[in-house]
Amino acid sequence: MKLSKIFFALAFVLFGTLAIAQSSQQAAMEEVGLTEEEMEQVKAADKEYKTAIKAMHKNKELSGQEKGAQTKELKEKRKSKVAEIMGEERYAQFKALTVEKRTAKKGQRDAAMAELELSEEQEAKLKEIKSKYQKEALSLRMDKSMNVEDKRAKAKELRKAQAADMKAVLTPEQFTKYQEMKKEQRAQRRQ
Repeated sequence: MKLSKIFFALAFVLFGTLAIAQSSQQAAMEEVGLTEEEMEQVKAADKEYKTAIKAMHKNKELSGQEKGAQTKELKEKRKSKVAEIMGEERYAQFKALTVEKRTAKKGQRDAAMAELELSEEQEAKLKEIKSKYQKEALSLRMDKSMNVEDKRAKAKELRKAQAADMKAVLTPEQFTKYQEMKKEQRAQRRQ
């Protein structure tokens, strides 16, 4: 059980945050009692926000300061839409739950790092690896030119490359412990 929790935290640290953030948001929306229709409206607001942010970042004519101001404006617009969909009370509950879940995840990440007994240098290298593969995974998700099968194959290649990079940073004992945690976590998902 303990190893399972530790692996989950390590996977969060090493394999990216997008899916976990989305599932945390989904869980929080369910917890505050949103209907399916309301959840779809929130997801549509999120999609609209992400599309606008992406378009803004592609605009080479905007300065960094202008992008910052537009980002703030877009975030406020999204917040207003979501608050309107949920209502002020449920929105406040939703925000509190989201913060609570993020804090819990951070505690799990810290516990995983402690369990593997990583050095500061290893932690720094693993953060670099995580960042590199997060960016590549995000680019892959956004790539409209690839079909689903090709994206899955490429994602599998990315996971293998990330594991190889991790293996180069971890000691053999740490990597073995990491693999054991990963196997246990997979077994629990199947149950």
